[in-house]
Amino acid sequence: MLHTLSLLLILALKGLSTDEVPEVALEGVASQSSIYDKYGNPGNAIDGSPSSDYLQGKCSHTDLDINPWWTLDLRAKVQVFRVKITNRGDCCEERLNGAEIRIGSSPERGGRTNPRCAQIDSMGRGETRSFDCEGMQGQYVTVTIPGTEKYLTLCEVQVFGLPVNSSDLMLNETLGPRIPNGDHFETDIWIILNNSRAAPNVALGKTVSQSSAGEIEDNPRRAIDGSLLNHSPSHQCSQTRRDFQPWWTVDLNATFIVSSVVITNRGDCCKERISGAEIRIGNSPELGGTLNPRCATVESMELGQTLSFDCHGMQGRYVTVTIPRRAEYLTLCEVQVFGLPLIFPGETLRAPKTTTGGYLSIEADWLMPLPKTSPEQNPVKQKGLLGKAFIFPEETDTSYVVLSPAQPLSLGAFTLCMKVASELPPNREIILFSYRTKYYDELNVWQEFNGTFSLYLSGPGVHFTLPKLNTFGSHMCVTWESKSGLTAFWVNGKRSLRKVLRPGHRIQPQGIVMLGQDPDTFWGSFEKAQSFVGEISDLYMWDRVLSPSIIQNVYLDHSSPKGNIFDWKSLSYKCTGNVIVPSKA
Repeated sequence: MLHTLSLLLILALKGLSTDEVPEVALEGVASQSSIYDKYGNPGNAIDGSPSSDYLQGKCSHTDLDINPWWTLDLRAKVQVFRVKITNRGDCCEERLNGAEIRIGSSPERGGRTNPRCAQIDSMGRGETRSFDCEGMQGQYVTVTIPGTEKYLTLCEVQVFGLPVNSSDLMLNETLGPRIPNGDHFETDIWIILNNSRAAPNVALGKTVSQSSAGEIEDNPRRAIDGSLLNHSPSHQCSQTRRDFQPWWTVDLNATFIVSSVVITNRGDCCKERISGAEIRIGNSPELGGTLNPRCATVESMELGQTLSFDCHGMQGRYVTVTIPRRAEYLTLCEVQVFGLPLIFPGETLRAPKTTTGGYLSIEADWLMPLPKTSPEQNPVKQKGLLGKAFIFPEETDTSYVVLSPAQPLSLGAFTLCMKVASELPPNREIILFSYRTKYYDELNVWQEFNGTFSLYLSGPGVHFTLPKLNTFGSHMCVTWESKSGLTAFWVNGKRSLRKVLRPGHRIQPQGIVMLGQDPDTFWGSFEKAQSFVGEISDLYMWDRVLSPSIIQNVYLDHSSPKGNIFDWKSLSYKCTGNVIVPSKA
């Protein structure tokens, strides 16, 4: 109720009614899971045309995908009040039945994991319908059809909302901040950088240069045009010639405190060219900024992938991407730099006092105290589960278990095993294991809507057809190693076929390991319809791929090596909500 009143107050202060909120979709960037043919470009859904004739090139259209999606990057966080959708008018109106509108701050999996605004039961041929999203906040607006293989066709998507920063500013200027108990403290602006979504992309519109020009002189500017499109590098990306130690740099025109740098790789070919690239930040323009301190190294990226690199508040005027020690082409389809000026207008930030000894993370208009330790080393209440199990008795968005690993999850290989029993229907997403870092679902194991099982590593995933979960329980293991990318599932001692996932990738530390829920943001934003309901026990994890004979021993409860990441017999954990820990019968 208070949330609704706040939204109405924001609109009243701006002299607007809910029907007068501006459309913001036309300034965004659209993408989708696939493109059916030359008529089905994702940008057709935001071209402002009321036409619903697909063959006139007025609609977007995916191929026949599992969980097809179309997403709109609004380029900034927006408070969304309404989304209008126009269905195809020449045929096939039933294809949109069951589609969902999702809004949030995560671009992963096409934004499919963001909170849901509405579901489309059915729409008539060529019909335009409005869906009320009640001021949901997010940068990404997604339309997806969960479950079986479907085509997704959208002839127009209109998004009506207000930038979050402007609505917050209006409230603060008019009412002043509400602070519990009236306690305040003055704090440096770098606190904001604990969550880069509170900091803007400061690269847009700045001066860029690179070690050599491609076909067109202004080529390097394509990496800061605000578009994540990546399938046509000659029109959408910057590219150098094949230089020795090529570089690309952006001059921010002042010294900034940089929280993170986000890079989008080319999507048409040659994904390996970016491997080994370095991000450097500092105040020296010499040699394109390649002598400045290093923020991060790009180990590898997939085709068209967007990855975020945490720079921990490094300071500098120049942000450089370079490939050291070899001759290579450097192609960048987008570089986003999130940060704040070293001297911030207004000197100080008002914030509530934390009494937990923690630090503060800021996202939009709320402040959240976080543990002073790394989340994956978070203090726990219980230890050891020999002869016990976790029971999640009901579908909920408030119950989960956080696990504390014996060592940081910086992994080039792993084996994860556990016993799982559930009576949930197969036509539902079920999270089995979740490990999330600040920006990504780093390692997730799912049962998908269509009943397949999946392993995801920071975005990309592979799907396996396995025996369904049942009331009697299954012993399940997942293995993966970086060198070859080979991954497989084991169910009750039997191995699936092997598939390849992200060779050369490395799982990153400093995250949260959770059972029962999949956090869509760091430390929160759960979805009830994805929660686990059932029983989990005997969870073990190693930082290597175990041999088939050892995995058989684990399944049969025979002698096996101690899990050096998680070991059920000495597991450190903390339960929240309705989670029961009884002895196994």
